[in-house]
Amino acid sequence: MRLIELAQQNPWWKYENKFSSKDVDLRKISFLLKRKSIEITPKNIYIIRGIRRCGKTVYLKILIKNLLVRKYRS
Repeated sequence: MRLIELAQQNPWWKYENKFSSKDVDLRKISFLLKRKSIEITPKNIYIIRGIRRCGKTVYLKILIKNLLVRKYRS
């Protein structure tokens, strides 16, 4: 895969701290269920699993949003 193709599939690389306002899934969230938070550390591999349409992708996008917010605060 070429880097340009990878960047097109990862909008937070392009928009960084504004991607949540551009993301279709995050814009149409009307409520969130309380989920267990995980601490993301470099060089680890994480598996997010669950039944179809339970919110795995949206959960990952929220984690990315929180990581970006934390990056810009420090």
